[in-house]
Amino acid sequence: MKHPIVYISLGSIISNRGFCKECIRAFGGKEMSVILNTGRIKPETLGKIPENIYAYSFVPQIEVLEHTDVFLTHCGMNSVNEALYAGVPMVAMPFLNDQPANAKRVVELGLGKRVRSFPSRGKELFQAVCDVYRDEEIKENVQKVQESLREQLSWDSIISRIEAMVEEKK
Repeated sequence: MKHPIVYISLGSIISNRGFCKECIRAFGGKEMSVILNTGRIKPETLGKIPENIYAYSFVPQIEVLEHTDVFLTHCGMNSVNEALYAGVPMVAMPFLNDQPANAKRVVELGLGKRVRSFPSRGKELFQAVCDVYRDEEIKENVQKVQESLREQLSWDSIISRIEAMVEEKK
C-alpha cells in the first residue's frame, strides 16, 4: 500500500451507501491508499472501485490502525481510544450519542480535525484528511497521548496495580 494510508469507518451502527460512494469519488485515484469499512453495504454493490481503495464490509480495526496514517471516524469512544493507542490522528465526523462530545475533545486536545456530519462533501473530507496528515502538531500531540496510554497500560503497570490492591486488602 502507498502512504498515506487512510482508514475510513463510521462504526458498526451507521452504514450508508451514499457516504461510501462519496468517499470512493473523493479519494479514488489519489496518491494514497484508502481502507473503507462499508459496514452492512456490500462493496460489490458500490460500482467500480479504484485501485487505491480497498473496500470491505468487515475490517479488523485494531490491526488496521497499527498501519494507518489518518483515521476518518464517527468518534465512538472505542474507535477514539483505539486510534490513540495506535498513534493515529483523526478526522472526526460524529453523529449521535457520545460522538459529538468525543469529537469536540479530539479537536480541543489537538488530536485531529472535525468535519460536518452528513451531508459532508467528499472534497471536504479529502481536504480534512490531507490537512491532518500534514499537520506536525497534531502528529506530535497524538504521539504524546499514545506514549502516555501505552505507559499506563503496560503489563508491568497493570501487575503493579493489582499487587498494590491485593496488599491494600491485607
